Amino acid sequence: MRTPPLFLGTTLLFWGYEMKILPLGVLFFILLEARFLIKKRWNIDTEDFVKISDLCTTIFLTCLALVFLNNEPQFLLRLTAGWLPLILLPLILAQLYGTSGTIIITTRLGNKSARLYQHRITNFAHYYSAVTIFSGATAEVGTTESFVLLILLACWFLVYNRKKSYGIPIIIGLILAAGMMAVGVTKGVEAGYRELHRSMFQFWSAYYQHQYSDPFKATTALGDIGKLKLSGKIIMRVVPDNDVTPPTYLREASYQLYNKGYWFSKAKEFTPVSQPHSGQWLLKKTSTPHQSLLISTTFPRGEGLLPVPYLGVTLRDIATDRLTRNRESTIQLADCELFQEYSVKYDPAAVPDDSPLEYHLQIPKKELPHLQQVIESLHIDSASDKEKLEKIKTYFNTDFYYSLALLGKGAHATAVANFLLAKKAGHCELYATATALLLRTTGIPARYVVGYVIAEQSRLEQSYLVRTRHGHAWVEAYIDGKWQVVDTTPGNWLDAEEDEAGLFEPLADFFNYLRHRYQRFRAKGEVELSWPMLLVLGLMSAFMAGRILLRVHKKSKKKRPTPITPVEFQGTDSPFFGVLEKLEQEGFTPKAHVPLEQFIMELPEQCNSEQLQKLHNLHLQLRFDPLGLPEAKLRELTDGVSSWVDNFESHLADKTRR
Repeated sequence: MRTPPLFLGTTLLFWGYEMKILPLGVLFFILLEARFLIKKRWNIDTEDFVKISDLCTTIFLTCLALVFLNNEPQFLLRLTAGWLPLILLPLILAQLYGTSGTIIITTRLGNKSARLYQHRITNFAHYYSAVTIFSGATAEVGTTESFVLLILLACWFLVYNRKKSYGIPIIIGLILAAGMMAVGVTKGVEAGYRELHRSMFQFWSAYYQHQYSDPFKATTALGDIGKLKLSGKIIMRVVPDNDVTPPTYLREASYQLYNKGYWFSKAKEFTPVSQPHSGQWLLKKTSTPHQSLLISTTFPRGEGLLPVPYLGVTLRDIATDRLTRNRESTIQLADCELFQEYSVKYDPAAVPDDSPLEYHLQIPKKELPHLQQVIESLHIDSASDKEKLEKIKTYFNTDFYYSLALLGKGAHATAVANFLLAKKAGHCELYATATALLLRTTGIPARYVVGYVIAEQSRLEQSYLVRTRHGHAWVEAYIDGKWQVVDTTPGNWLDAEEDEAGLFEPLADFFNYLRHRYQRFRAKGEVELSWPMLLVLGLMSAFMAGRILLRVHKKSKKKRPTPITPVEFQGTDSPFFGVLEKLEQEGFTPKAHVPLEQFIMELPEQCNSEQLQKLHNLHLQLRFDPLGLPEAKLRELTDGVSSWVDNFESHLADKTRR
């Protein structure tokens, strides 16, 4: 398959258009297609290709760093793939402007004395055009413009490579095939993108659950079977004021209605938070002394629920104008920056001051029988609310233990029943759900609360780290006229989840710290580090490219190719060629696999094979004898050919008269 003229450059225009960087695509088009105007070619050897491969590696690592620092990890592969034409540009330029017309991808892994790792020599043009089209297609998956442009590119390539014998129907078929190929590429990229997200979902599921918490619905794993796996990814950093021990909980949202493994919120109305001063929001008026926390986190979608300690009083330095909350102290922000570092003053002695409503006592009918069975076993009908709460806490402290195993409902009607009556083991969602429903069964209003626990102090940073696995669920119970925190999950739950930490978690923490510092630098210093990095990349690339060009130029000066004197073959004007032409005119043509000597012997009688053999021998001596053919022999050959032609024509004339 051949690459059509200007096809490589056109794929770069397609890439630039799809990536919204058309000027860069035009620049690359000029660099590639200027080869038709620039006739000079350079001799690029293996050492040059080592340096070119190193240049590609430098560009790749810089692009990877920029994507990692400015985007969420789940977008790393797709966005890096979009920059492959830039990363591989030095290789295709080396092929187009090199004398060999091919490339060698090779490296010594940065060590000049190390063994050379080298791939086979290859024509990179087809690969580069395919990679460029793929990179452009990943930018705008499934759009009409992408589809049309892909069809045109495929048509161009297929029609150019058609055989000349192909007629109009075949050309139409090629165009239809091009359309199907374009559909296949588009759908393939789209399907691959979906599959990538699906395969990464399990790893990121816990992360998304907390980062993009739904204020109206909380999904639990109560009905699942298997093992609960939570990521160790750091999602928050908390710095308490004056080295004070931070609060235990960061509250994110509360839910009131439970049904089949889901908790729902009835507090759907969100109202703007009061903002007495620019950059400051008032959550609650209080006269007691305040403590403060500095919290750093990210909101990849520009929205989410704001984690705050009990009980937040004021907020400062949140980069948004849309901060709202509902009656149950769930705070929601929208249209915000990716990175947020905000200060919150809180009153550790305060609790939410909203009053309980009827739905804080609702219990699903399917859960009621086993809940009543447990309450009856506790004998707390005549006890006070405080005593009921203590009895329920004692119940969970006896024979219950923490487990990440997902046991489902087993032989019971629900997962809660299986937990309370049989397995007596589970994770925080089970403990919080069962506790809230048991409290409601005794007549105590309760609600399900999600958030985080602050429990890990960083050895690297002067802050506390909050990981995805620190996400927690507990209960708020309304007793003696106020809400109070009730957490029945066994105290060793953090140790159990710590045991699940990955081997490379410290390394991941280090890179997360670097990314955090970069985001903080951008947010606080109002400086975009991407441009300095791109400038450094440009300077490094220019330096490395200059070294390569200088080396190639020096070689071309040192080794001027010796002019090759054309070889003059003797006997190219042999008279015997006239015999062969005459025979061919009359239909006597030697077959490709038959030696000329044998062909002469098999000629019919009128061709005088014996005379031809003598002439052929003289012809061979004229062609291949280093001493050539003497003058007398040359005259004999010339006269013999002339005599044979006259006799042959005379014979043909006699045959015609008869």
